Amino acid sequence: MDAKARILIVEDEPTVLNLFRYLLTDGGYSVATARSGSEAMGKLSEGFDLVLTDLKMEDMDGMEVLELVQERSPETAVIVVTGYAAMDSAIEAMRRGADDYINKIESITKILPSVEKALKKRKLRQKFIETVKQQAVNEMVSTTVSGNLRDMSLTSVIQIICTDMRSAKLVLHQSNSVPDGEKREGVIFFENGQIVHAVVGSLRGAKAFYELLGWTEGSFQMESNVVAPRQTITVPWARLLLEGVRRLDEESPTLDEHLEAEEHPFQDLGPAGMEMDSEVDEEADEEKEVELLSLLSTLEQSLAKLATQKDRDRPRFILEMLTDDINKLLELYPNWFPDTSTHSFLRESLASVAKSYPMVRLVQTRKGHLDVSALKRLHANWSSGQQEQEAVYTEVVEGLLRLLERMLTGTVTKAIKSPAVVRRCREVYDVFLNDLEREVKGKL
Repeated sequence: MDAKARILIVEDEPTVLNLFRYLLTDGGYSVATARSGSEAMGKLSEGFDLVLTDLKMEDMDGMEVLELVQERSPETAVIVVTGYAAMDSAIEAMRRGADDYINKIESITKILPSVEKALKKRKLRQKFIETVKQQAVNEMVSTTVSGNLRDMSLTSVIQIICTDMRSAKLVLHQSNSVPDGEKREGVIFFENGQIVHAVVGSLRGAKAFYELLGWTEGSFQMESNVVAPRQTITVPWARLLLEGVRRLDEESPTLDEHLEAEEHPFQDLGPAGMEMDSEVDEEADEEKEVELLSLLSTLEQSLAKLATQKDRDRPRFILEMLTDDINKLLELYPNWFPDTSTHSFLRESLASVAKSYPMVRLVQTRKGHLDVSALKRLHANWSSGQQEQEAVYTEVVEGLLRLLERMLTGTVTKAIKSPAVVRRCREVYDVFLNDLEREVKGKL
């Protein structure tokens, strides 16, 4: 990781923006933020190594940001982030030159690896292209460039060839792949920026390409201006690459990984065993952190919908939104508190909140979840002149806000043992609670 890299985050959701800023700052990067595409373009002249942009924004979408960054600062890497995962959007982002594309829900665990990969790929990309330019006399001269897959991943090499080259032959060598040390060789042919043919062993076409994409060790040699002997692949390169990456992600751990795990079981061996237990606890806490932050990112999306609700629909929507938020959080409890009854916890928590907000007693509980169907019927004929109903509604909403806060800042924290993880969680969900309360009370 380049600790000096400067990153610009472009995101119009405050909670997500603060989450990304925290994760990247904590990762050692210098971070600047922009709440809109136009604001980002105004800051681009400050010079950034990478731009992390949301795909869906009010004034400018992420694709437009990507195009403008490429136009004004082509050396800057770009990662597109979205809460609306779609294969077509991913393909389009890659076709337009994005260095990576990640789902907002998964970004908590993938943002740092994605940034590291994008920054490294962009540096190697520039070096790779410069080497080609220096060696090529003109378009008719065959140019050969070689490298190591440890230094530059195959996916990066493929993207560079498809984006910047016309025709090429990429030869891959995987050494020590069999017991006798025999080398395996695979070949991928490119024509007019598309992958048209691949060969490895007895495999041909797309199957051969997917096999080669899994090679992480070995060397490559790229020879430009080479015509493919035949065409066995017709799928666009971006879709082919995405499908290959998806297949790799779905592969199960190898037998060697299982054997390695069996050779190092956790044992209680005095201080050493206690240290191992501590590491296990911290790892479990980090899993809880990821789970909680993923949930908060999901809940944050409901706030955007609140702005589109009509005045008459807002009371019902806010009530349903808060109830849904609390119920989703309650779904964590069976795993986090296996010895505690979720139903008992919810009833006790409601009773405690009701001491300050008595009208919360109108909220019912069923099978460890909140049920506001009775309140929804009560407010079915809501009108601005019904002050008594408005007072009841406002008190219930404020009570549910306090309940959600109680669950996050109190009970959930008790399930986490690591002080560092507790601190990180509190920093994030404090921002979430502030945004939630401001948005909800602004709509009362």
